[in-house]
Amino acid sequence: MRQSIALVALLCAGIAAPAFADMSMTLRSGNGVAVPGSDSNVRMLIGPANSSFGYALGAADFTAARAGAAAFVIAPHPAWKQHLTIDPAANWIGTSASAAAEGSTALYAIDFTITDALIASATIDFSFLVDNDLGDTLNEGLFINGNAVAGTKLLGVKAEHFNQDHAFLNLDITSLVHAGLNTLYINAPDWGGPAGMQFSAKIDTVAVPAPGAALLASLGLGLTGWIRRKLA
Repeated sequence: MRQSIALVALLCAGIAAPAFADMSMTLRSGNGVAVPGSDSNVRMLIGPANSSFGYALGAADFTAARAGAAAFVIAPHPAWKQHLTIDPAANWIGTSASAAAEGSTALYAIDFTITDALIASATIDFSFLVDNDLGDTLNEGLFINGNAVAGTKLLGVKAEHFNQDHAFLNLDITSLVHAGLNTLYINAPDWGGPAGMQFSAKIDTVAVPAPGAALLASLGLGLTGWIRRKLA
């Protein structure tokens, strides 16, 4: 009898589990592609050499970036750090096979999918190396679904940007994402000579429980408690 009641309690606990799942995903440049090569997961809109786009990025630019050519996976310039410490699987990318010698500004695009129907919260950790900057005076460095991620500019001493890791951590992107297909855009200006970047982005989401899941969990836990009191 005791074993049967214990089994019922175990089944109730299982039934009471909410029908939702939090997500964690990593997006990176290079994606295991051999050098030289091209990363079909990262598309790009190529801008001018030696300057930023020079205007506020708009819908047409994001559409063109997502539909653009695959980014080139390149061997790093001798002055560049080889790999991000946090993600050695990431590689340098650029606008051409020779970008480590002479490259251009780029707006990179990489898709990701959120399978949760309802999203309670979402955050991003974005780690990177870049030659030269992330963002410019008119634009942020990161956009999601064409909307700027506030506080993602890195401007200033260019040499420090490609030989030491940088990161924007725990940025709230809840209002920028939705269920299904999303796109992360990266604005990487070139100010002359070599140009490229390497990134690793960790996106975490917390889902809203399915309707009735919280009530089901409460009922299941209550029944489990009642059975345990009977067993005492």
